[in-house]
Amino acid sequence: MYAAGSAALKVFSFDGDNIVTLSSSQQNIGIRSINAHPEKYYFAIGRAANAARDQLQIYDLNAATDTISTVTQDTLGTYVNAVRWNRSGDHIAIATAESELLVYSFDNGTISRSGEISFDGSAENNGLDWNSDGDRIVVNADNGVLSIFSFDGTSLTVSTSIYINGAPSILGVSWKPNSSLIAVAIN
Repeated sequence: MYAAGSAALKVFSFDGDNIVTLSSSQQNIGIRSINAHPEKYYFAIGRAANAARDQLQIYDLNAATDTISTVTQDTLGTYVNAVRWNRSGDHIAIATAESELLVYSFDNGTISRSGEISFDGSAENNGLDWNSDGDRIVVNADNGVLSIFSFDGTSLTVSTSIYINGAPSILGVSWKPNSSLIAVAIN
C-alpha cells in the first residue's frame, strides 16, 4: 500500500517477485497517515487539508474488482497526523495536530467515537501504536514526550509519560506485538 503526497491512495500487491498496482483513488487533499486493517481489506487514512476536510476516512478494497471505495468518515476540523488499527481490528486510534488522542470503535463499516483525551505536544506521522491486548496506546509527541494511555473500551486515561532527554522530536513509535518493547525513532 502507498499513500502519495496529496494526490492519491494506491494499493499495491507483491507476489514475491513483482509489485503490481491493484487500485488507485484520487484524493486531491493531503494524506498524513495510513494503516491497513489487520484482517480485512479496510484502510484507515488520516487527512490534513483544511477544517472542512481534516478527516479520518475508512476505505474498502473490493478484492474481486480491485476497486477502492469510501466506507465511512469523520470530519474533525484538525489535521489527523496518525492512525492505527488495534490488533483485532475493532478499534482505530488517531492522534491529531491539536494534541488529542481519539479512539473509534469499528463494526461492519461503521465508526463511532469511544474515547478521547488531550495530551502534551503534537503527535507526528506514525506517532502511535497499540499493545497486543488493545488496552494500551503509546503516543509520541513533537516535544520529546512519550506517553502511554490506557483504554478500557469507553475511555482513555494516562498511564505514564516520560520525557526523553535530548530528543527534540520523536518521529515514530512501534510497539512490538506480544511484548512490552516499544521502539522509538528520535530526531
